[in-house]
Amino acid sequence: MSSSARLSHLDRAMGVYAMSPVNSLGLVLRSEPWEGHLTISAGIFNGLERGSNFFRGYQPVGVSEGNKFEKMSYVARVDLAPLDPLGKGEPDLEKAPSFRLGLGGSFLFNDGRSIRTMGASGYLLAKWHGFHLVGETIWDKSEPRAQPTATGNGTIAEDVTRLVAHGSLGYVILRNRLGVAARVEYLDGNSDIDDFDDQLVVAGTLSWYAVGHFLKVQAEYQHRRELHGVQVGNDAAIAGVQAAF
Repeated sequence: MSSSARLSHLDRAMGVYAMSPVNSLGLVLRSEPWEGHLTISAGIFNGLERGSNFFRGYQPVGVSEGNKFEKMSYVARVDLAPLDPLGKGEPDLEKAPSFRLGLGGSFLFNDGRSIRTMGASGYLLAKWHGFHLVGETIWDKSEPRAQPTATGNGTIAEDVTRLVAHGSLGYVILRNRLGVAARVEYLDGNSDIDDFDDQLVVAGTLSWYAVGHFLKVQAEYQHRRELHGVQVGNDAAIAGVQAAF
């Protein structure tokens, strides 16, 4: 739900892409019973197509096909910020002296014709004096239909339970200018077996905020370790320039 333009890292955690649905046509109702502190959301969308490969995540079905093949998805979400407003973005660019806290969770039920999925997630975000701490976990369980409408990568052969979790800690060294962050991520593409999808990813990021979140330059190093099977040399050193409008 947070904009990728306001992260303390170059991109979202890998598990977020693998587990979170992509854009889909639907309707969302939102209520803010405690203005600026509590938001409740509920929505209904065209159904999602999930690939059998963990890292492929959910695939867009397309507006023109509607819910013809994948029926409907239902979602609900609660966001709570009991103290001062969190402000926009993950890092605490302003280095505000007050302690701020955000937490919440969400629920997903995808009643697909090929795969039925139930999922949940929870997160915590804290900021104080230039420090930020983010923690998030996402879980889901999918089961194949007896007569799927998709074949190949569009379905699965048996029930699959997945879990990802990540945590990020960062500090803004120079107010509105320079920040560092480190993130640790755990990936489990199938909790019933030990395989290549079980990974640990560690990333360190240096960010120069030329114009806040509107223009920034980032350099990041990622170390990936396969927890089972053959180790793969897939570490990455990445640099990027991001402009947001």
